[in-house]
Amino acid sequence: MKTYYRRDKNIFIASRGFRKMLQDRGVEDGKIIYLPNWCDDAVDEGKNVASNKVVAIPKLPAGFILMFAGNLGEAQNLENVLKAAQVCREDKNLHFVFLGDGRKKLWMDEFVESKGLSDTVHLLGRYPSSTMMSFFQKADVLLVSLKNEMVFNMTLPAKVQSYMAAGKPIMGVLKGEGADIIAESECGWSVDPGNPQAIADTVREISRLPKEKLEELGYKAYSYYRNHFTKDICMDILEIINMKA
Repeated sequence: MKTYYRRDKNIFIASRGFRKMLQDRGVEDGKIIYLPNWCDDAVDEGKNVASNKVVAIPKLPAGFILMFAGNLGEAQNLENVLKAAQVCREDKNLHFVFLGDGRKKLWMDEFVESKGLSDTVHLLGRYPSSTMMSFFQKADVLLVSLKNEMVFNMTLPAKVQSYMAAGKPIMGVLKGEGADIIAESECGWSVDPGNPQAIADTVREISRLPKEKLEELGYKAYSYYRNHFTKDICMDILEIINMKA
């Protein structure tokens, strides 16, 4: 692998967290180019039409909505998120809404049923990407969660860009690059992914914030997205590299 690194003129990374790892492996810093993922076109375009286009999505529960969208897998730390939901079970105004499918979906269904959480935890299944912006606009805060492991701490989950494009605050149950981006953009909160009680306490605190504060954080999220993660910005990076080649 080190031979390939030496031969390659440029090495692109989708997350800044990989830079140090490559440097530790002897890669010259000048070869490392940060080229982040951009928001899916179907999601980004959805923001422009969400106000005037009717999209068939199910009716969501009334109250405060913390929404997760994406793969329901092992990496997403869903056990601790649902344990936090269990701590919050008596607050019937606070709803955990999950969109997506994956290896943990069956386990989540069984956990919700066995713990009597169906009033506040809602597993809605998979929907096309073209509907995501309509879902996001119904949420108060969007949730991203990953296990506390080195490889995940170096990674910026692609859903962060979509969440920011939606102009919504983000709650990160994660460490590393994802938490750094949330802090840098000042668009939300990061919580220790290994502490369900802390997750629950933070959700409760967020749910009590005034609407104006959430809108302010959402504006910061969208501003950061426009300044760092649009396709045009990423294409400009590639054009600059090509001009130097």
